Amino acid sequence: MFDVFRNGSTKARMLTLCLFLFRRGPNWIHGTNDNPIMQIARDTSTILHAWDEEQNIFDSQGEPLSPDEASEYGRLLWDDGLIAAAFKYSNEHSKSIPASKSLYDFFEEKVKDLFIDIPADEAGRKRKTLLQTISMWGAYVGSPVERQSLKFFFLEECIEGENPFVAGTYEKILEAVAKPAREKATIRLETKVVRVVSDGTNHGKSRTRPELEIADGTRLAFDEVVCTMPLGMCFSHRISALFHVKHITHELLGSTRDLNRGHQAPQPH
Repeated sequence: MFDVFRNGSTKARMLTLCLFLFRRGPNWIHGTNDNPIMQIARDTSTILHAWDEEQNIFDSQGEPLSPDEASEYGRLLWDDGLIAAAFKYSNEHSKSIPASKSLYDFFEEKVKDLFIDIPADEAGRKRKTLLQTISMWGAYVGSPVERQSLKFFFLEECIEGENPFVAGTYEKILEAVAKPAREKATIRLETKVVRVVSDGTNHGKSRTRPELEIADGTRLAFDEVVCTMPLGMCFSHRISALFHVKHITHELLGSTRDLNRGHQAPQPH
């Protein structure tokens, strides 16, 4: 969004309820191939850390797994393993996958075909441990695998390349991204937008300018409005209370309902 300020001719105003322009960033970079964030990290001399291939994994009883077993689970999960298979299946079959089917359901089906050449008791133990290891994926995206929708799992797929840890934090990166906005935009912090208003009609070559109403009752008119919000808000009644935009609200609500990323969590296994 901040790139619109680079041509020097755009007059912009930013309204945010936050106390700061940025609160924080994630702690890694998702994919390094042709990723502009990676280039900004290099330009700002942000310290990055490459992950080691070795893993230390503890089971549900608090006991460490052997290095060989931990490596085996890592290979089955990451090296063109179950995560990649889930991305591929979701991408190819998204339209036909029921919204109620979770990512965990997919993994449960797939592990049945693993460890078939060892004794049944040991195979059962390893399948259970692998599923517990897979559950760590939820920490990457902030939602338990039991509640992640397989139907839209392809949306989580990262850019190709490595996923370096941002050891130096995102401070320099965020400052570089925000620099054009700080220099060329009017920024109003602690400003709550309560309504977006437009009748959506055109008058000859011109059209009605959308307006933002803020908490103190003031209305501000703009040529264009870009709105960012948590995805979860799109599934609540608050979205229709915020947008008073003729011909748009109904379509927006319909689209966000179709983008059903969650479902009722299954019973514990």
